[in-house]
Amino acid sequence: MRSFSVGQVWALYDPLDHMPRLYAKIKKVLELKMRVEVTWLEAKQKSPIPIACGEFKNGERTVKSHLTFSHLMVDHTGKKKSIITINPRKGETWALFRDWKQQSVLMATTSSKSCLSWTVEALEWRT
Repeated sequence: MRSFSVGQVWALYDPLDHMPRLYAKIKKVLELKMRVEVTWLEAKQKSPIPIACGEFKNGERTVKSHLTFSHLMVDHTGKKKSIITINPRKGETWALFRDWKQQSVLMATTSSKSCLSWTVEALEWRT
């Protein structure tokens, strides 16, 4: 539980396929209960598919088990503190969809079918 601090942004595992594509900002660490109170980050722009990078805004608040967290994200709070921008940074590993089509991504996230994807490492980071 020492890894968690108020204000940090973390990637959490998506229960559909156990990939870390959900984001939450820590509001409170409940050490005795081994749980963390978070605010979910939702894509600023509405989209029918999961959004892994771009601009996010605060969503609902909830309490999660510390076991659902994948890794700490480096967040970039813009001029508006309510907007958090998450983009690939040098050295990070990301999954990219191959032959991406909105319908195939939707099917893969709601069924047992999988999408073709590449696992890549970001070699550069630009602002």
